Amino acid sequence: MNNDFNRPYGINMNTGMTSGLGMGGGMGGSMSGGGMGGGGGMDYGLETSPREPIKIKCLENKTHADGSIYGKFVIEPLERGYGTTLGNSLRRVLLSHLEGSAVTAVRIDGITHEFTTVPGVVEDVIDVMLNLKGLVVKTFSPDPQYLHLDVERPGPVTGRDIFCPADATIINPDWQLCTLAEGGRIRAEITVERGRGYVPADAHSQYKQAIDVLPIDAVYMPVRKVSYTVEPTRVGESTDYDKLTVELWSNGAIDATEAVSQAARQLIEHLVPIAELSGKPMVPTTTQPQQQEGKHSSISIEELELSVRAYNCL
Repeated sequence: MNNDFNRPYGINMNTGMTSGLGMGGGMGGSMSGGGMGGGGGMDYGLETSPREPIKIKCLENKTHADGSIYGKFVIEPLERGYGTTLGNSLRRVLLSHLEGSAVTAVRIDGITHEFTTVPGVVEDVIDVMLNLKGLVVKTFSPDPQYLHLDVERPGPVTGRDIFCPADATIINPDWQLCTLAEGGRIRAEITVERGRGYVPADAHSQYKQAIDVLPIDAVYMPVRKVSYTVEPTRVGESTDYDKLTVELWSNGAIDATEAVSQAARQLIEHLVPIAELSGKPMVPTTTQPQQQEGKHSSISIEELELSVRAYNCL
């Protein structure tokens, strides 16, 4: 691909909080290539001018030592202006609207409020709760999951010491929760729930009546940072197209390819009702022509009346 153009322009939008793509169909166009596959394009009934098929390539999708995941994708060619439109829309959905899991509460034996300490634990209860907020848990059920911690030995207590049910797994098992002194012991039940966005501790109304349950700020967002750039790209002799490059960093609870695919599907779900405002249903149909059986599709070789030489070649 040649990026040496006389009309250079660039947009770089970076945003972050804390820590190939593949879609079978696009919005009013066609998409091919990339992580989850993509055969023919999808036509959602929009009356648009012919355009080049959108190609999606996953340049990187790797897991770091701490369990976090980095992904980099290129989407091109897009009509001029759509690089920024799609890039900003994907970024906002990736950061704020994907579902994830987070620790929402903890019950520690012998503790009724956070302004105290656990005998034999170096950190106070508030520090333990802050450390629990950084624990990354992936759940496979919409129901709350209850993790159990029971450690009675001096030294650091990490995510590896937590017993998880079958529908939950810890992404960062080396994350330190607290430190036990000689003779110390900590027993706790950790509640993990699924949700979206950020929910402060005082919004967990289900725990207000329990005096021994300590609610924790829930950070559900699995994607912690997203950046995108828009550059010009060439299609034939025309350079009036955009190339969109999207980079994201997740906490490891969701794969980079799945994160972008989910974000795109959410955008489509919100745009389809608007597109149906004219009364035309948005029923996806393949844009590739289907082969139909003709009346000569089952004719035998003998009926073709070929020459002897051609018949011998067959």
